[in-house]
Amino acid sequence: MRAVEAMTALRITARLTKQLMDRWADKHGLSEGRLHVLFQLAAAPAHQLPLGQLAEQLEVTARNVTGLIDHLERDGLVERVDDPNDRRSIYARLTPAGGKLLEGLRGQGLQWQMKIASGLSIEELEQLRHSCLKLIENMTGARVAVGRSA
Repeated sequence: MRAVEAMTALRITARLTKQLMDRWADKHGLSEGRLHVLFQLAAAPAHQLPLGQLAEQLEVTARNVTGLIDHLERDGLVERVDDPNDRRSIYARLTPAGGKLLEGLRGQGLQWQMKIASGLSIEELEQLRHSCLKLIENMTGARVAVGRSA
């Protein structure tokens, strides 16, 4: 019974977190998918990735990435760039405007996460992290190695 209660609490937490993230992204004219594209590009070398690799990293279809990039390109946050070595390959690259938007969002995102986690002790946060990683391992069968931040 404790497992059912814990998993119910986890599902409610996940649903509420997704709703908050969706509303937050929407306030900035983004969807959750578009926001993930921007974060992936910001973390990539030269802030660009081939569209196929971007789809793999986001675990979505190439068609889905194309739609996300279309919207972000229309808003001036991302641009498509031809690969000079392979005419068949197209990259998505974060524009300066996209980078600027992300910088502002990162600070807000950190504040948002701190507010959600307020009241939890360091030990509780470590246990939450450990429990979530264990659940991910149970669901995927793969060991999850995520570095600790100071």
